Amino acid sequence: MRKGSMKFVPTILFLLAGLIILISCESSSEGSVQRTDDIIVEYDLAVIDSFGVEIGDSLNMIASIDGCFTNSDGSIVLLDATARKIRIIEENGEVFCFGRAGQGPGELTHPKNMCLMPDGRILVSDDHKCLVMEFDISGNHLGSYLESEWKVPEHCLPIDSNSVVGAVFDVVFSEGEIEGLNYYVGRFDSSPDPSVRYDEICYEFTDPGMYTQIDILDFCVDPNGLVYIVPDHTDYLINVLSSDGTAQGQICPEVVRLEKTNEEMAAELAEFEESHVWDRGYTGGYEPIPYYRLISLVGVDADRNLWVRRMDVEGIYSFDLWDLSGNLVQTASAEKFTSNPDLEFHVDENGILGIITNSDVHPRVYRLEMHK
Repeated sequence: MRKGSMKFVPTILFLLAGLIILISCESSSEGSVQRTDDIIVEYDLAVIDSFGVEIGDSLNMIASIDGCFTNSDGSIVLLDATARKIRIIEENGEVFCFGRAGQGPGELTHPKNMCLMPDGRILVSDDHKCLVMEFDISGNHLGSYLESEWKVPEHCLPIDSNSVVGAVFDVVFSEGEIEGLNYYVGRFDSSPDPSVRYDEICYEFTDPGMYTQIDILDFCVDPNGLVYIVPDHTDYLINVLSSDGTAQGQICPEVVRLEKTNEEMAAELAEFEESHVWDRGYTGGYEPIPYYRLISLVGVDADRNLWVRRMDVEGIYSFDLWDLSGNLVQTASAEKFTSNPDLEFHVDENGILGIITNSDVHPRVYRLEMHK
């Protein structure tokens, strides 16, 4: 594992966190992370429980997992968009479900994601209804957090008690015709119009870059006021911003990008063009990303450490943990416990989850814990 520290540019004082000294990556003579002799604590991750069934139509059957978090009482809450349900899995394995398909108040038509607000409200983003709905943990519909005539944010994460950060894919029209496409990450304060835009990708409708650029943008949120943006997940570069969009610095350790071969690029291009043969928006010119995915943002834990998954380590699941000052303070790893490549991880202040999202191989949730 790499050892090092990261430094940021000083701009603000964080209340309740004391004085945090931030110095930018550019302060390094090599333009990257400064090496130190500090001991980085290494942790092992172990699966302590899992949930999901292989066959059957029962309360325990998960059709899909489109959002997942751990509640403060230890229960796992997941959005099953295919079944139009929110499933709450208690620590003892008992399951409580709420939600149903429909157009009525509190009913779901095309839910995209969900998040847990600090006060315990569950927000569910429904793309077709153009609503972000509010529920309590018992499943009672509390009303609408956000309502739009056109588009609501997806993949919402709380940044404070009343606001969320979410991604929006927006179509730009001109005289009734599609002119361009915008994909942005913004802050929403119970309004469909973002109060802050943290990052944005804009392109013409026929731009083949739209098929790659959206996929490489990644973000994560500290509920106490920081936003982490990865503009390109094929590089270990994380932009750190305050809730108002002010740049705080970057996390950019020295890591070699993993380049694809010409044969792999050609095979990827052929597969893409075959799968998009009926896509009227595609007019040719697609170019595969020349590098493999290098990192993925996983979440922020109870100690406000940012978890970054390393995708360049074979045979194990590997994570770097960065503190508020930009220091690499811990690493964590786990032996691979499933052969499914579509395994995602989620970390919040209440726990660590591994999630199989591929509905073709039976979605499953794994609960993990750390050991020195």
